[in-house]
Amino acid sequence: KNLVESVIVLERGNQVNSAVLEKHLPKSENIYVGGTTSRFLPVRVDKTPEESERELILRALWEIKNDIVDLKSLVSPGVVGRNLSLPVPQHLPEGGLLEGDSSDGKELNLEEMEKHLIKTAIQKYHGNKRLAAEALGISMRSLYRKLQEYKLRDV
Repeated sequence: KNLVESVIVLERGNQVNSAVLEKHLPKSENIYVGGTTSRFLPVRVDKTPEESERELILRALWEIKNDIVDLKSLVSPGVVGRNLSLPVPQHLPEGGLLEGDSSDGKELNLEEMEKHLIKTAIQKYHGNKRLAAEALGISMRSLYRKLQEYKLRDV
């Protein structure tokens, strides 16, 4: 396409035929294309496709190696010379939240919290269970199963 467009411009309106095109084609005879030599390839390639592919793979591997070296140089100063023991959370109280402390003083177990979330979601979406299930991040089937399990028919 590009060759024909440039020939049309160069020949200034003359008819483009095979003789005119042949005049503008490259004259090289040693261009390798798919197992045969071709003089119609616009770029001179002195390598077989396998050699070119091997060269590209080697370049990619070299770049990966350099990237790994760069990452190691970034990470190693932060790791070398430090004590790698587990960190101790000093900002949490001794008992933490493991003893069942909650902000309002009530102790909620997982089932009660789940019931409360389901009720709240269904009320928020005015009984639309599809929207409530989406908001909870569960399927409609799971929502109906939990409603039946927790006996929440009147929600």
